[in-house]
Amino acid sequence: MRDTEKRVEAVQQRMGALRRVRHNRRMAWLTGATAAACICLLIAVSMMMPALNAGTGQGGASGAAASIFAHHASLGYAVIGILGFLLGVALTLFGIVLRRHEQGCGDD
Repeated sequence: MRDTEKRVEAVQQRMGALRRVRHNRRMAWLTGATAAACICLLIAVSMMMPALNAGTGQGGASGAAASIFAHHASLGYAVIGILGFLLGVALTLFGIVLRRHEQGCGDD
């Protein structure tokens, strides 16, 4: 038969295990939701790209204007590339913050 102290200790261990499981589930959902939001944002901006290029004219670059932004013909592609990079950086930083938070919570 267990005494009261051992029972209380067992209950506290079980409560801690349940909290960890709930926390891990919540973090997994949050990570997935954030990744899905980033992908949706990238797709939405990609769908808007033709509107960025509409009405800018598709004339070729003349003279020394050999830039990717000449006549705004490739501006949409540059915007998508930059946004994709920034979303990747943001997701990486978010993952690092979550990892540190999980390690901090695991010390309890």
